[in-house]
Amino acid sequence: MTFAPRITLLSSGTPSQSALHESLPGLLSHGCTVDLIIRNMPEPWMADLGVNVTSLSLGNEMVVDFAQQRKGSHLPGLRRLAVRGADPALQTWLLIRWNAKMRKKFEDADIVVALDQAAVYTCWKIAQSRDEGEFVLGLTEANLRCAALIDRRSGD
Repeated sequence: MTFAPRITLLSSGTPSQSALHESLPGLLSHGCTVDLIIRNMPEPWMADLGVNVTSLSLGNEMVVDFAQQRKGSHLPGLRRLAVRGADPALQTWLLIRWNAKMRKKFEDADIVVALDQAAVYTCWKIAQSRDEGEFVLGLTEANLRCAALIDRRSGD
């Protein structure tokens, strides 16, 4: 049975269309299962990528004003709320931290890929809690690590 790595890509915004169209075929040709998690709503062109696209977009019921939180107001359920006005890297981390389905995608991944600088913090935090798996920045490095992982697992 051939090993097929699971790869989770994270973007704190909308990733580059050209970069995804250039790099994803390499990952998919290895037989990888790819999840793309983005903070924004999916663009129509993402339907043709051949990957699972999930949005972390904020609904009004999930938002609390960051200024209120910093003033020490005790809002019910603050632990579950993402904060408006916070740094994009922190917002992305909070949205994933308190979403069990999203965390599961990262926990199951063999390779976690940050597609932009604001996604690095979230990927790093996730990598700290994992014993296995790899964390990389960018699609080029993801393709290299995927090929190396397949070679390593094929040799086992």
